[in-house]
Amino acid sequence: MASPRRADKPYNQDHDEWVLLVSGSASLWIEGEDERDLRPGDYVLIPAHRSDRVTSTAKRELRFGAVHFS
Repeated sequence: MASPRRADKPYNQDHDEWVLLVSGSASLWIEGEDERDLRPGDYVLIPAHRSDRVTSTAKRELRFGAVHFS
């Protein structure tokens, strides 16, 4: 969950992460890829050891589910 119109700092983790956007809208940057817009129902795999940053672009709270795996 993230506050409206808030950007996280770039994050790098030791495991893969699968993310599903539940509500709100966001912009996602993954190191080595173009930035992409996400809407409810969109999902993405963030590979381990790649920096990423999520920016909430909606006026309402951003909600997403995440599964971390190796």
